[in-house]
Amino acid sequence: MGILSVNVSPRYANVYVGGKLKGQTPLEISLPVGSHEVVIEDPEAPAERFSATIEIRANETTPLKMSLSPPGTTAIDRRRPEGHGGLK
Repeated sequence: MGILSVNVSPRYANVYVGGKLKGQTPLEISLPVGSHEVVIEDPEAPAERFSATIEIRANETTPLKMSLSPPGTTAIDRRRPEGHGGLK
């Protein structure tokens, strides 16, 4: 077993592992060793989702930290550098 530690700013988010809701951030959960599909979803804007395959290692904590878009913006807005009209 290993630990997945999920933190999201500036607010909480739903965390799904293998398609099942595991709770809301901040969250630390024990998972079997191996690959797991993790989805983080903003409950106020379900279209705002992040998904990744995370590798859990025995007796280790795997951190996952991310920022959600501020309310009223989109994921594209979040990636636009300050003072720059386009994406990196």
